[in-house]
Amino acid sequence: MWSRAYWRRRDVAWRIRRREKDRIRLRKTRARRREALRAYAHERYHRLYAPGQPRHKPKPTWKPKTPEQAARHRERQRRASQRHYAKPEVKARLRTYYARPDVLARILSRYHERMNNEEGYAMRRREYMQQRRKNDPEYAKREDARIVVNIMVRHGWMVREPCAMCGATEKVEAHHPTYEDPIRVVWLCRPHHRAEHRQTLALVSGDTH
Repeated sequence: MWSRAYWRRRDVAWRIRRREKDRIRLRKTRARRREALRAYAHERYHRLYAPGQPRHKPKPTWKPKTPEQAARHRERQRRASQRHYAKPEVKARLRTYYARPDVLARILSRYHERMNNEEGYAMRRREYMQQRRKNDPEYAKREDARIVVNIMVRHGWMVREPCAMCGATEKVEAHHPTYEDPIRVVWLCRPHHRAEHRQTLALVSGDTH
């Protein structure tokens, strides 16, 4: 038979183990509560004070699978942006922000810096060409004919020949008698090419002098 002292020692050991398990369980519960409170505070901070910044656990972003879905997604984003910036409070906040002298100076300095470098010149040139193509159909035909000739020369489908008037081989350009047929060209040097265009312009304007 087991003595009374044995059962007393076993009961004490069981109580100690039980107390240790309760302490571990309480520690884990408090850690879970702290983590939940930290996540709640983080989400509340981002929702109230930093809505544009990423969340603690960002949601998976949706990606369009087809070009039609991408176009619809861009249209929805554009309309949402228009609705947002059409709000009176947003307009007032933007007017107040862009009226500050330091903001205006920073925007103008960046604009002039971008416009004065090579990338800015290329952008201005591209915008000018697009606007002129839209407003002048004759200019659009001329540019299309030049593009066709440049592509054919680049790929070797058309060979650049000497000038048809003086036989020069440097700075030879393709002259189109009519832009309706881009492949039909006459190779002229730059002076004779300009003279040909001046003569054509004089005939069109009626000035024979």
